[in-house]
Amino acid sequence: MEFDDWESKFTLAGWRSSGLFETLEDCCGANFWWDIENCMAISPNDAGFTFEFKLSDLKAPVSCQEADEIAAGWEHVIDNDLSVLGYSNVTTIGCASLTKNVETGMTECGGCLANLGYVGTTDSIFTEGISQPNSPWNLDDPDGIYHHAHKVLTLVTVDIRVFSYECKDAGIQSFVTSGRFTLAIYEWSRSRGPPIEQLWLAEVDRSSFVQTSSFNPFIVSASSQVGLEITSVGKCEVQNVNWASDLSPESLTLIIENTTKTALYSLSEDDRIVTGGMAVEQSLVIEVTKVCEQELDSIQEGDPLHCSEDPSTFDFKVSLYLPYYADTHGLSGIMEDQLNNITSFQEAEYPISSCSLGDIEVFSFAPYYPDWFAFKSCINDGRQPQYMRDRPDGYLFDDIKDCCKTHFYWDPSCGFVNPSRTWYYPKYDEATCYEKKLSEFDLYDTEKYATKNACCLEKFSNNILNCCNDGEGDCELEGTSLYIPDWTARGCQERDTGLVLEWENDWTSTTMEECCEKYFKNDIKCGRSDQIIYAPDYSSLNCKSNLLSEFEAWEEEIYDTLYACCTDRFPNSITSCCETTGEGGCPLSGIVQWLPDWANDHCYEKDTNLIEEWEWRWAFKTLDACCVFALSRGCNKRELMSLKYYANDNICDVKAISEFRAMEERFNSLEDCCRAKFPQNISDCCEAADNGCSLSGNHKFIPIWMDQICYTKDENLLADWEKAFAKDTLRECCNHNMHYNVELCCENSEGSC
Repeated sequence: MEFDDWESKFTLAGWRSSGLFETLEDCCGANFWWDIENCMAISPNDAGFTFEFKLSDLKAPVSCQEADEIAAGWEHVIDNDLSVLGYSNVTTIGCASLTKNVETGMTECGGCLANLGYVGTTDSIFTEGISQPNSPWNLDDPDGIYHHAHKVLTLVTVDIRVFSYECKDAGIQSFVTSGRFTLAIYEWSRSRGPPIEQLWLAEVDRSSFVQTSSFNPFIVSASSQVGLEITSVGKCEVQNVNWASDLSPESLTLIIENTTKTALYSLSEDDRIVTGGMAVEQSLVIEVTKVCEQELDSIQEGDPLHCSEDPSTFDFKVSLYLPYYADTHGLSGIMEDQLNNITSFQEAEYPISSCSLGDIEVFSFAPYYPDWFAFKSCINDGRQPQYMRDRPDGYLFDDIKDCCKTHFYWDPSCGFVNPSRTWYYPKYDEATCYEKKLSEFDLYDTEKYATKNACCLEKFSNNILNCCNDGEGDCELEGTSLYIPDWTARGCQERDTGLVLEWENDWTSTTMEECCEKYFKNDIKCGRSDQIIYAPDYSSLNCKSNLLSEFEAWEEEIYDTLYACCTDRFPNSITSCCETTGEGGCPLSGIVQWLPDWANDHCYEKDTNLIEEWEWRWAFKTLDACCVFALSRGCNKRELMSLKYYANDNICDVKAISEFRAMEERFNSLEDCCRAKFPQNISDCCEAADNGCSLSGNHKFIPIWMDQICYTKDENLLADWEKAFAKDTLRECCNHNMHYNVELCCENSEGSC
């Protein structure tokens, strides 16, 4: 770069500083500190990179003129797609190279098209349609394969120069590999006059795109003036290897470094670290230091590597260069995860089983200075104004902690340089935390937290779980649990280790049982809040089930099983208690005893688990012993097997006499049961049974007012309320019950009036 004489002199702004600067940040910060953003925006940098790709079915140019026409077409479609101001320059097509003559503006060719110029020019030895025998690149092509390159891949190299403040790859890789470039050159080659037929069948090999070099002032490297250098050391374990015979130390080191670099390469584009970063070759440096615990520096060049261990290990150093605004919190864990995602070397030949990474060290190329306006924090973007440069002792710091301690001692967010990063703040009326961008907080707003965990732990420690579940964002969980006593609920609470307060660590237990035993030894509810338990209901002489958590702390009459509750609380009505609807019943022992039923003059059997306390004095092991005691003439097994009817919900059912409880109501016939228990719905009761009720054969007509009809029904099936409306004939039923429209009743009903 050439400067005029006056530009190299000291500026009028101050005799202590020059008008020349290493970086744009330095220039804008020193000269336009009151409007740095605008200075940066209108002072674009020149950036560039080179990439290559392969085209199939390209009819190779046979002259420099053809190569220039093809290159011009490619440059045209690439320039139209650039997302920023810039231009492209095709430098190679297969074996031919292309350069611009700055004096004439003409394209000059080298390689296999050297001395093959333009049609009609005097300096060209090109003759259309005739091969040039004196060309060192002339290829024998008897079958026309070279000039009609079906399925032949041709390498193309392109330089890109862009002028922008925020330089990425200008979207080129996506454009070339997505198929849009192939389509664009096809359309351009057909629309041009005359058309270029060589490009009609050409197609990009999408897997061949490679960025070979770059010149980008926005990318951080070891020589940068602004940015961060992240350094660490690591170790990986590799299985199924025999490095003593497979590879030389130099070759093995190259493979390891390239594979490790591939795993970490994407970190400079990881949104958790760099928002919209750009990964390039200069961003990452990997150096292998040991293989199988052998220092590589101690191995002489050409000596073999003595390593036959399985698994084997290698140690390495990593240097990662990131923009100044990169978030380095948690970076070590992210890097280690990336390394452990490596599954193999050389197409699964060497599987890596695990990698570990040491603590990272962060070094800032630019000093930290206080920014009270844009970032409201200490920043290292290289844009410190001139007055701070003049007084570095008070404003410029090597360590961000020193800067924050001096200028933002009240602000816990100082040091987090990304203004768009989300922070949390308490909302007291909802007892939870919400989130907003760091730049949206007031300068002196101290209630802001980098994580929801920190906000909930600090402000709502009495109800951390609700705080984490409500509000905005999520608490970060570590995946392991501890148990903490909750004195209010009189139980132990399960808590993720990431949500445990420092003072609570003295009260934690590793298991629920340990916590309950230690702090709530006499409380049966501890650790069982989701368990179904039973409690007595004295109003119905039954036991009801519910979740243990639904019971009050003072309620102590609770049981694990229905049977335990029934036998303890209602020993004289165990059977009815166990038969409570919906509670699942009590377990049976399978052992029966015989009990007398004096009212019905017989003995019946009963499972021992269901015998009430008062019944045990009358229980007998055999039927005969029970019958002798009961002094019953009809007490026999035949009588016990006879069937009786009883009311069961809204129907009458049947069972053997032996299955009835003492004093349980029973009926000799279905009709008797239905009339006694369901007098208002006799028909349904009779129809529900398999054998039905006995019929009289005498029919009556009864009305259905909604349908305005009368229908017949057996007299034995009439409900009590139906008897008042029943008539012997259809006409009588219609006259009595449908007097307002007798004729319609007669027409709708079966039969005739």
